[in-house]
Amino acid sequence: MRTTAIILLATFSLSITASADPACPGTAIASDTTTVTGAFGDVVVDVCITRSAGMDTYTYRLTYLGDPAGSVCGLLVSGKGDLETTSMSGPGDWVATAHPVTSCASWWTWSEPLFSIAPGFPMLSRTLTLSVTVGEETVPAPMPCTLAFCGKESILFWTLGPSDPAADARFEGEGPRVNLVTGPVLQTVLRCEPWWVQHGLIFSESVPASASFSLFLDGVEVPLVREVTCEPFAEVDTTQSYVLFHRQFNPDELGAGVYELTGVWSLAVADSPPDGLYFERTISVEVLDCAPEPIPVPSLPDLRLSIEPGRCACDWARDQTYVCDASITVTVTNEGTVESPATGIRVGSRYDAAVAAVPELQPGAAYQVVVDLSFESNWGKEPCPFEIEAMVDISNSIEELDEENNTASAELCCP
Repeated sequence: MRTTAIILLATFSLSITASADPACPGTAIASDTTTVTGAFGDVVVDVCITRSAGMDTYTYRLTYLGDPAGSVCGLLVSGKGDLETTSMSGPGDWVATAHPVTSCASWWTWSEPLFSIAPGFPMLSRTLTLSVTVGEETVPAPMPCTLAFCGKESILFWTLGPSDPAADARFEGEGPRVNLVTGPVLQTVLRCEPWWVQHGLIFSESVPASASFSLFLDGVEVPLVREVTCEPFAEVDTTQSYVLFHRQFNPDELGAGVYELTGVWSLAVADSPPDGLYFERTISVEVLDCAPEPIPVPSLPDLRLSIEPGRCACDWARDQTYVCDASITVTVTNEGTVESPATGIRVGSRYDAAVAAVPELQPGAAYQVVVDLSFESNWGKEPCPFEIEAMVDISNSIEELDEENNTASAELCCP
């Protein structure tokens, strides 16, 4: 019987980060930490990858957090590509084995001989260190692995393993991925940014010719790029073949709006008896307009001026002149992005004028000063109303964000 296809549900991913494990040197090219949860306890798997003389060493530190009577008895790590093994190491009497490679996969196993374990008595350390060195520079990538609890269960998990840079890699698009299988029924992308779709089928043997994935946008079929690749599975001498179809959507390829996106997976009856395979799912993709690019704000000061007329009083002087005295409060604020230099202000009317100094102002800072005016009023009359005008940066020597807010005016009465 031909092998049965499995819909590709998701893309596995792991973060490659600087190590927080003190046992991993700062010169490591990559590291990762994964917690594997099983029925008999958790195991923390710390991975550290180092490089020397063109060879990469993958070190796996297993810390068992389960019942004291239990432990870990085996680890399988897979790699992509036919990688050459230079050396392996493990604790005590563990058996380290580099298995024969295939054209697209490699496997390494470490195991504790079962005859050395007494029932109910922990013979193993709760922290184990295992390593493998391959004779070339590799690309650390998420790989399927298996963790074995002493004769009780085996758990599949993913962590960093070696990948040959020359091996076929899955397409990884630009921008967010729209997922038709596991994604929500409404997904959003930005019109001005790229996005991509990738789906296909997985097989435990070779990819049959009838394996197909089709993509429709508002009922119109979208041309796709077809790729076939082979990757290891977490079982010695077992590989998985992928047939993947992708489409990269470029910025501004679609206008703003809501679109119907349909994926169809199919496989002939002969390749997947007794009924073949047909699966279809439709989602909505909303393309949103991008916000306009913010206009960059130059690094300049911006002095804004405001005035508040105060008291004004008039009276006869000894020389029988009628004199009016007025006070005006002036506020100067720097609304720019950098400090403003020291400058001056001028306050005046058609009767009198005065100047005052303004110090340097940090962005957002304000300076307030009271300016006094004194002038004669003819015929013994109080001027009311008359206009007061003020100006900062009198010589216009400061370059500012806004040159139109350096003046202010108000009316004043002298009762």
